Amino acid sequence: MVQPFSDDLLALDEALTRLTVYDPIRAELVKLRFFAGLTMPEVAQALGLSLATAERHWTFVRTWLFAELTDGEARPSR
Repeated sequence: MVQPFSDDLLALDEALTRLTVYDPIRAELVKLRFFAGLTMPEVAQALGLSLATAERHWTFVRTWLFAELTDGEARPSR
């Protein structure tokens, strides 16, 4: 069945909706990277950010999305 994949897409959409409320620039960065396939320099230019800032945002948002999508289930233990 295709159900688990569609559940993942729904969870991603819900997380991006929450991120849009929290930080619309970072949400747009995810959409440009993930859905439009832009490179980091292209994303930085499209958003009017320096490359370094765009890369910091990307690092943050990947961590944030991981936490949102896993609810802590897959976090490594120390």
